[in-house]
Amino acid sequence: MGQPKDLPYYHPSVAAKEADGRSSYRFVQLRKGTLARTGFLLDDQYYRPINDRWLALPSGADSYFGVIRKDNREEDALMTRQIFDGTEADIITVATALSRLIGRAHHELLRLPRLTFSKTKHNQCDISDCLIPKDFPYVAFEDSQYAWSHISLHGFYRLLSLLCTAKTDNPFRMSMLEAGVAPELLDALIANAEGPGEPLPFPDYLSDG
Repeated sequence: MGQPKDLPYYHPSVAAKEADGRSSYRFVQLRKGTLARTGFLLDDQYYRPINDRWLALPSGADSYFGVIRKDNREEDALMTRQIFDGTEADIITVATALSRLIGRAHHELLRLPRLTFSKTKHNQCDISDCLIPKDFPYVAFEDSQYAWSHISLHGFYRLLSLLCTAKTDNPFRMSMLEAGVAPELLDALIANAEGPGEPLPFPDYLSDG
């Protein structure tokens, strides 16, 4: 049974039955840490299912995310960076250095900034206004009742792009490097400020509750 056409996403079987389904942009792609609208798989391209890895998203009390090898249950850091643009450790390293520079509360006892997630509700990114689905990672610079407490990975990369562009006289960039952030890591996160498509917007019907 197909979902109504006005829903933000629908089952792939609907695309197979409708002439315009493949180009409808009702599907969702996870790439560069961004959940973006996309069309269905293209007929003129080859796709290889990956059976020896699985995608781990936050669950229970564990905020970890990444791509895990099935054979040894270890993280595939390369593939994790391809999908999220950074590992959990990469993003926290940069977020911690940034929080000290821009005055967003850096508290070691409160573990701020931190990568976290919501188990019960969807949230709206405080920077880009895009949707942060429940059980999906985001960066928190503050406690949940304050601004900058819900920063999507997409919003975080946009913020880095704004503040730390690769200019020799950029004081933010120089300070980040002096704080120990590797330039390759900083540039890799900045490069994903422009995501692969239109990020999923926060639905209006969630704004009131």
